[in-house]
Amino acid sequence: MNIDTIGYIAIGIAAIATIPQVKQILYTKQVRDINIFFFILRAISSCLYFTYGLLKEEYIMMGSAIFPLILELSVIILYIRFSNDNPTIER
Repeated sequence: MNIDTIGYIAIGIAAIATIPQVKQILYTKQVRDINIFFFILRAISSCLYFTYGLLKEEYIMMGSAIFPLILELSVIILYIRFSNDNPTIER
């Protein structure tokens, strides 16, 4: 196995890691149990990885940061959208 293969597998896993959370939010339309600061920090990290890759001209690193950033921003947007929705409580 080539050492680069391990890196590419890691990039692929990192790229899809947030998909289950986005899917869950869209399905339930609830965000009360997620920690938004986790996704904010991950989005900042992805922006920094993208910037680092841009400055170092390492296009694989740049590319590997784009999809996670899109998903992290999606969670943040969904959090803003659904955090104001208060489910009715039946008594």
